[in-house]
Amino acid sequence: MAWIATFTPICAGLLIAGFAFHWAFLPATALWIAALGCVLRMESLDHLTRSVAEATPRQQLAKAGWLLLAIALIAVSAVVVNAILG
Repeated sequence: MAWIATFTPICAGLLIAGFAFHWAFLPATALWIAALGCVLRMESLDHLTRSVAEATPRQQLAKAGWLLLAIALIAVSAVVVNAILG
């Protein structure tokens, strides 16, 4: 639940900026929401691996992959806004 509390103000701010100022912030909002989904998926995988004695390398790689995808989506959102407004 902490991740939702972290992402909500950012997504809400981007959504308000998209409707009030420029439409370029709307795709960024969608990318941030997708990043939240990736982080929540990583957290669910982390919860599953905590219940076993030792996580397999595949489980660790899956968690890292979801987290890297979230970081990439956030970076792409900045590139999109910069490209449209720049």
